[in-house]
Amino acid sequence: MEGHGRASIFPGDARTKKNMAAARKSIRPTGTTTMESDEEEDEVGELTELLTPEEVLKGSSKRRVTSLYSDQDSTRRGSVGGMSTLAIETELGKLQMFSGCSQELLADLSHAAQSQMVADGLVIHGKGDHSDAIMIVLRGCVDVCVGDECIMQLRKGDHLGETLFLAVEDYWSVQLVAQDLGMVCEISRDDLMTVLKEHPADKELLNPYLSQPPHVHLLTSERMLQMPLFAGLSEAAWEAFRDGMLRRIFFPGEHLLSPLAKNNDLVLLARGAVSIDIAGRTIRVERRGESLRGLSQREGMEMDMISPDDALHPAVFGDVEFLGLNEERVSSIKADAECHCWLLPRSTMTKAFNAPETDSLLWELGRLVTEPGRVANAKLRVLNIFDEAGCSQEFLQYLQDHFEPRIYLQGKTICDFELPAGTRVMHIVTNGVASTLSEDERLRTLSANTTFGMMAALGIPARPERVKKVLAVEHSSCQLLHQAVVVRALELFP
Repeated sequence: MEGHGRASIFPGDARTKKNMAAARKSIRPTGTTTMESDEEEDEVGELTELLTPEEVLKGSSKRRVTSLYSDQDSTRRGSVGGMSTLAIETELGKLQMFSGCSQELLADLSHAAQSQMVADGLVIHGKGDHSDAIMIVLRGCVDVCVGDECIMQLRKGDHLGETLFLAVEDYWSVQLVAQDLGMVCEISRDDLMTVLKEHPADKELLNPYLSQPPHVHLLTSERMLQMPLFAGLSEAAWEAFRDGMLRRIFFPGEHLLSPLAKNNDLVLLARGAVSIDIAGRTIRVERRGESLRGLSQREGMEMDMISPDDALHPAVFGDVEFLGLNEERVSSIKADAECHCWLLPRSTMTKAFNAPETDSLLWELGRLVTEPGRVANAKLRVLNIFDEAGCSQEFLQYLQDHFEPRIYLQGKTICDFELPAGTRVMHIVTNGVASTLSEDERLRTLSANTTFGMMAALGIPARPERVKKVLAVEHSSCQLLHQAVVVRALELFP
């Protein structure tokens, strides 16, 4: 016999609870208390826990949006007899792709959306599934998997499939698996084009995204892996990287990487423009592909120093964290234009380097690991200058937390003092060897732990010994302190 207060494990009892709840609801007066409503939700929740995923999803295969509200409430909310389209419309309004579009367009798209309830473990899309739809998570969590490994998670409001939606790709390159009971919706490109017929102004606004130039289809993973960063890889490692890459399109205002995102992905920018921000200040911009005029002239932005040869290859972001040379990311990479990117998860490198890849450049760069104590001591030597000037501990801590770690390949320019950007940053060479190139072409070697450009970080335009450039004699890692960060610290701690 069951003891008092002990929950029943028999399905029959659960059904009885449901019937009792329904009976109470039928005789409940209009002024129902919150406590009674909570009890009913708990009882229905207990019943749901007893159902299998198949029973939960019975009849819930992809369908037009269905509502959790009464017909009267649904009419008020603008739903189509299903889950409130207002919720979908709200999430669509948050997508940067639809920034500036009319509310009428978003409302019509929300009515065209197809929703799907998903249970834990359900495969929403498998790798290789053909599609032309973008997927948005309305509730719950969805794992994005390559093989058996989850490379990212999508939560409420997150989306994936913009490359399918814009006809850059036509099949899923990853597997989408529901992590818990939730709801997703999809909008197909066909539905979008149909809806846009009634909204000519919105169509004109979205045309740059809808009319992708032919060459974007040539920005394949194979082409990305031809860049110098992946030189020397074995065939097995090359295939592991190729199979683990995920193509994404980021729209203006979206972040490719952020200190808040706890991932160590390598991001390859094949086409577009981004700004690199530290401490809320833009320190430089990078762009690839066709000319994006006007970006480099915006206040606070300096184009990164790259050669014409480097401009032919994708820009690389997140390499320091990807290689395990830095734990906490300090910079944000934000899209200033439509950005076509490839993402390479950190876990892919572990798989690719199952056997030592001693001939590869990535393997060499991974050996630039510097003892944390040595990096901290190098920073302290710089901070002592501010300490002696009487700056507060909060000011010093702020600077210490906002040094930017960067990698420079052998032969590349670390700093060009003849460009404005070169006079606004201080460098500490933490690993490797660099050399200065003076106006009379003389070279001077800078070993590890050498600091240069200190006056630049303080806002004093000095150029040591008429030096033109600082070059990486071998692969080197540096810590950068930007003048913009120092100015920001002075604002916060006057």
